[in-house]
Amino acid sequence: MKSFFNILLSIGVSIFGGFILAQMWSWFIAPKFGLPHLSIVEAVGISTVINFMLMGLHINTMWNEVKEKHSELNDGTLGIIKTVVTGVFIYPLCLLGAYVWHLFL
Repeated sequence: MKSFFNILLSIGVSIFGGFILAQMWSWFIAPKFGLPHLSIVEAVGISTVINFMLMGLHINTMWNEVKEKHSELNDGTLGIIKTVVTGVFIYPLCLLGAYVWHLFL
């Protein structure tokens, strides 16, 4: 039940963030550069791309915390675990979420 609530909350926050990005785009970017306005769905997509590109910073911070808690693991082992978790779980989940979202465009 808690996970379902977290998913709903994440979707709501993403849509609200898309609304804010679309408004700021309309106020500052579109008039200055003569670009078209963004819909909320397009803004959520752009926000998703930006968050994906910045996710690496968060992943490194998270793994540094894991490294501190599990000092018995060496850097090589943690590097392999980080690469596998990122490549097998995190990136495909991001791609799946982006794919589902793009269906609304």
